[in-house]
Amino acid sequence: MNKKGLSFFWILLIVLVALGTFLIIYGNIEIPIYAKGDWSLNFIKNNYLPAERELLHIDQAALFVGQQTAVELAAHGGFTSVQNPPCGKLGEITIWNKDCFPGVNQNALSLAQDKLKTKLADHAYSEIGFLGTTFYGKDGFSEIKADNNTYKYKADFEVNLSYSLDEWNRLLQDANAMLNRCSNTKDLKTCVNGIRPAYWKYQSCSSDEFPTDTRVIPFCVESPNHYKLSIGTESVPVSWPVEYSIALDFTPTGPLQAEELSGTFSSENSVFELHLQRDPYAEKYIVYYSDYVILEDRKGTYLETFGNVPTSGFFQEKKEFRAIDLDLDAVACTSGGIKEPDKGYLCGNEVILTISDARFKLNEDYVFGVTSYSDSKESDFGTIVKLKNG
Repeated sequence: MNKKGLSFFWILLIVLVALGTFLIIYGNIEIPIYAKGDWSLNFIKNNYLPAERELLHIDQAALFVGQQTAVELAAHGGFTSVQNPPCGKLGEITIWNKDCFPGVNQNALSLAQDKLKTKLADHAYSEIGFLGTTFYGKDGFSEIKADNNTYKYKADFEVNLSYSLDEWNRLLQDANAMLNRCSNTKDLKTCVNGIRPAYWKYQSCSSDEFPTDTRVIPFCVESPNHYKLSIGTESVPVSWPVEYSIALDFTPTGPLQAEELSGTFSSENSVFELHLQRDPYAEKYIVYYSDYVILEDRKGTYLETFGNVPTSGFFQEKKEFRAIDLDLDAVACTSGGIKEPDKGYLCGNEVILTISDARFKLNEDYVFGVTSYSDSKESDFGTIVKLKNG
């Protein structure tokens, strides 16, 4: 036998010895043999169906979390129950004003994330969001191991809440419109009644009664889109028409306009008497008057009204009355009471200001306007009235 044949003989012998040793040691191992279709059925039963059940549980929990997030924000004026609203509360109702609107979207994300950590503690959602009526969350892969099989699946969710956070944009627009229009008006009720949408109800969605002696007005706001949410438990949901609890703070940002200005000429002492509602925020009242009668019924700032009086052929004047100097003379406040010229009187909730001027001529017409002044700000003219001397 040559060297090449001898080498082949020894290699073959070593392989046969190794094979015999393996069979002696591991000869009792049983390799599972499934009947046709058993593996597929076991995989569906022990891997796929448990994953589908978990995905169904995730969707149900996510739907509950999304709706409960919306319910909590509606009950707290766009804030969460643990937040301290920057402008405080009226009882349990969150107050809004021009400086205190909620960041609804961010509050919703923060609240929903906290709720998901409780309801779906086994999942860590790297991204969640609200898009239209959809609440969605993105998670990594989860897996189920059974019978030497591993099934991986994504535990994302995307559920329809039948509600959109976009509705808050409409409420914020409504609130801004009411606050801008009515904060600096004396007759708050009339102003708000003239601009509020029908779904903004005073105090309660069932009573709708305007409160008295306050400029912080509580509202129950019905969903303008007629949304409904679940306020029950996850196992026993209860359908609830969405209602928002919000209070609007109409505290004036400046002095109030004299909107119901009226006047008469008193022949007893030859003065004009101007009557207006008291402004509790005013430091003083400023009366402007002129013989430029084209200003009658004008409204606006000084520059838009008396600032347009021609410098030639007409005159204009102003007189100031400090609020702390108003006379409380009960006799003078009566309809027939004699009032001193160029003096102010506080008669309950009414202010009476008297004006005299040597330039007033008998049977001639003159126009008068009154502004309020406080915190270095002067109000606009609510109205300008024309009165006859005599």
